[in-house]
Amino acid sequence: MAALMIRLLRFLSGTAAIIGSIWFVVSCGTALSGDMCGGSKMKPGDVCVRSGGGTTTYAEKAAAKDRAPQHLKSAGALFATGVVLNITASALALRREPDPET
Repeated sequence: MAALMIRLLRFLSGTAAIIGSIWFVVSCGTALSGDMCGGSKMKPGDVCVRSGGGTTTYAEKAAAKDRAPQHLKSAGALFATGVVLNITASALALRREPDPET
């Protein structure tokens, strides 16, 4: 039973760390290039047309840039949770009694 719990904690910790890392990198990109379109700084009223189709307004990009710091905090917290879960799983694995030999 303990081995299953340790495996589950390790899986959850790895998943949280990976998702947190990816989310953090994406949020950094949004924070740094929030009001840019194709290398040019957008102004109020501008519309950015993406190469794959679709558009984004200046207001949408500015709102995403304003939300970026909160996303960075959330992503960091998710990554930290993954680290804590991994440390917990490692501590449990060390404390676990060895299986009796048959």
